[in-house]
Amino acid sequence: MSVPIGLTKERPLSLTAERARAVLSYDPTSGIARWRVHSGSRGAGETAGSSRPDGYLHVGIDYADYRLHRVIWLMVTGSWPVGEVDHFNGDHADNRWSNLRDVTSLQNKHNIEKRRGSNPYLGITWHKEKGRWMAAIRHGGKKLFLGYHDSPERARDVYLEAKSRLHYPGRVTNPELLPCNLSA
Repeated sequence: MSVPIGLTKERPLSLTAERARAVLSYDPTSGIARWRVHSGSRGAGETAGSSRPDGYLHVGIDYADYRLHRVIWLMVTGSWPVGEVDHFNGDHADNRWSNLRDVTSLQNKHNIEKRRGSNPYLGITWHKEKGRWMAAIRHGGKKLFLGYHDSPERARDVYLEAKSRLHYPGRVTNPELLPCNLSA
């Protein structure tokens, strides 16, 4: 039996959407989950999730450890994600519904953070000769030029827009379209 991604202990996922909704509330706009019930040292209404070295928030429910973004996916859709849950903006702790998407492993690799240089953003580089920030993205095995920009933030915005259109066509970004109310 394979263990679904997000489970840190090797045991089958027994958590159901109903059980997750019974112990957690979730605000899709802020991405914050809160405990509905008092248990041990945590009180009802407290923010759920503790940060781990991998940058993801984890929660313990019924003596099993889960990545919070996967539990949120379960709560919203009623089923576990088929693939990996991608954090669109690359921030593993940002669990706003508009930032989460069920993707293949290949799609999720588009969010691998840039690790070298002083530029913190993926998809942009400083173009020394032009004295401006250059944005580019890979799609279909080709590198697509997205222009030169005056600031790294503007170049990143252009990159993220292209990424949204090319890598995630049709993604839902409106929390009002969620299939159920999770914050009540």
